[in-house]
Amino acid sequence: MEEEELTFTINKDFADKYEKSKRGQELSAIRDKYGDMNEERLATIAERQHKYGYTKNADLDYDSYDSEDDEEEDEFGELVTPAVDGQIMKTIGLIRAQDPKIYEATSHFFIPSEMEQARLAWKKKQAEEKKNKPMHLQDYHRKVLLEDGGMVDEAAEEKKLEDMTHVEQQEHLKREMKDAFRGDDEDDDEEDSFFTQKAKTKEDEEAEEDDYKRFLMESMGSKSGGAAAFQDWREYKNAPNMDKDEAFLMDYILNRGWIDKSQKKTPHYKEIVREEEFDELEKSEDELDAADEFESKYNFRFEDA
Repeated sequence: MEEEELTFTINKDFADKYEKSKRGQELSAIRDKYGDMNEERLATIAERQHKYGYTKNADLDYDSYDSEDDEEEDEFGELVTPAVDGQIMKTIGLIRAQDPKIYEATSHFFIPSEMEQARLAWKKKQAEEKKNKPMHLQDYHRKVLLEDGGMVDEAAEEKKLEDMTHVEQQEHLKREMKDAFRGDDEDDDEEDSFFTQKAKTKEDEEAEEDDYKRFLMESMGSKSGGAAAFQDWREYKNAPNMDKDEAFLMDYILNRGWIDKSQKKTPHYKEIVREEEFDELEKSEDELDAADEFESKYNFRFEDA
């Protein structure tokens, strides 16, 4: 007599009821612990508890869910800071140098103290550059409003203009007119838009990228345990013996290739047409200068003769 083959089946209705009952118990336990809260919040906490597990030592803090839910994702990989990049470069240097340290289980490549040091150095560098950055009209008004309560020392301003030559005064007035024209869009924004950070131009972003690369090469090239192996990467684009794959890796890291810069900001209509308006303004200024020159020559034509 042949033995019958045994099979197992799952009672789907019973499984669904059991799962529903289990979730109900979890929600009830969370409600008892945190008090009344909306069902969506309860469901979120229960889902995470179910996914990651729960122990008595791992308290499900209500506020932590608030901050975690409100925190924006690092969509463009911008949290990969110079400190993190520096540690990546250091690790690559050790690998290229075949340092025995990379095979030791106790080795740590992302050292918090070094990352913090690099972060502070980069922050200091940015602060110095910001301090030396030229001040435009909008920046000046913001500074006066914040530091002097909106009151301008007219006597001091007049003294500055008196010390300028006629040509310098004309250039100063032109710059003020251009900056005022640039700031025209701010009138259409919310009241607090005057205090918001001005969007970076393409030139600003390129300059910052160059500074980022130099900072990374200088700060981590000398500190890396594989500094000797790292040295030939400094001129990787011009090195004849540089491996193409390694050159690509170097270029990718230094230029932060994981960030899609084209997706970071979508220009609005005013930004697109603004360049044309700037060109028209420059053209108008040139025409005015030409008219002034012609008028001057016409008025003094007999003296020149």
